[in-house]
Amino acid sequence: MEKSEEIRVDTILRLALDFVGIKNINLLEPIDQFGKLNLGANNSASACYAKLSPATRVFFPRDDCDLMPIMPTTLVNGCEFEGIGTGWSSFIPKYNSKDVIANIMRRNAGESMVPMDPWYHDFEGTIEKTESDDDGSTYRVTGVCDEHKENTLVITILPIRRWADEYKEFLRTMKTDNGPFIQDITEYNGDSYVNFKLKLSEENMMKAQQEGFLKVFKPTTMITTTNMHVFDRNGVIKKYATPEQILEDFSILRLEHYEKKKKEMLENLELKRQKLEEKRRFIRLVRSGEIVLKDRTKADLVEELSQRGFTPFPGEAPVDLSMDASEESELEVEVEKLGLDDAEEERKTQQKS
Repeated sequence: MEKSEEIRVDTILRLALDFVGIKNINLLEPIDQFGKLNLGANNSASACYAKLSPATRVFFPRDDCDLMPIMPTTLVNGCEFEGIGTGWSSFIPKYNSKDVIANIMRRNAGESMVPMDPWYHDFEGTIEKTESDDDGSTYRVTGVCDEHKENTLVITILPIRRWADEYKEFLRTMKTDNGPFIQDITEYNGDSYVNFKLKLSEENMMKAQQEGFLKVFKPTTMITTTNMHVFDRNGVIKKYATPEQILEDFSILRLEHYEKKKKEMLENLELKRQKLEEKRRFIRLVRSGEIVLKDRTKADLVEELSQRGFTPFPGEAPVDLSMDASEESELEVEVEKLGLDDAEEERKTQQKS
């Protein structure tokens, strides 16, 4: 039970995370502090400080009661699963929801989908494809490292999946034969941004310039699409090589749900039409005097309606006759209105003839 509660709380926390690299669209809205760039999700507030995000209703419309999103959140928000205790692991990069929607529309229109590359909301670094084969693609994610002034560097963007505290420890481990490679590290980091100012000796600055800042200070990470394992539309764990393959399986399943929803809506509309038709027929019979309501028991009326062939509806009497005085008055108004409508129709018919 404790493990289940721990998993539930962790799920809520991760649905509410909203800083760079962790979510493109958070389905829960964080009310308190839900993680920073220095430690990722490891310094989040309590799970009780979250509420439903407005974006959630876009993914899960109220008309859909099957809890299936209109686009695969696995692609929009990615998946990072280490597989401890399960034997499975999975890593799916995050993609732009606009690209996902555009490909869904292309697919539904019978067109070919356009290959998608990873995209992370508010990330100002670069994501470059370095390798691609039948098994998947590899991308290099690079932050921003610039020369600030004499012998000083500033790192303002860290790559995806690289946290500030972790990166600071890496900088401190940089050594030369004469001691630390960096003379001084000054931090100006916030909850959602980083700013490292690095002071180097003139000699080490020249070495960094010659080798390249990115190679020396390594503000880079690698992400791949070679380990994208998710449940397919048949509930079986499947390995996908491209996000388009995931989108294809999702689209097939989503269209099946749309068909089920359409059938359900048509059945409900037909049931509503039948009820209205039976009510109209009942009112006509009351108006014509063929059915008398006064001084009759409900059971007696129900029996008569059954004999007249009124359609019984599941869980209902052929016609609901449990009316109070106000409802009876409303019925009389409806009967009178129907009579007026019929008279008007008859008058128009006579005029045409």
